[in-house]
Amino acid sequence: MKNDRWYEIVEGMAHIYDAPTAQASVSLSIVQISDLAYYRRTFRLRKAQSA
Repeated sequence: MKNDRWYEIVEGMAHIYDAPTAQASVSLSIVQISDLAYYRRTFRLRKAQSA
């Protein structure tokens, strides 16, 4: 079963969170947008909620 991750695009980079909002997140990964394919294969990736 895949773990959940949330993402948003900020200034041309993808920010990947372990919670639905950046404020509730404990973990943050900042990656190139082209790397989202890896996160889609590895995690259940969804758009982050706005704060």
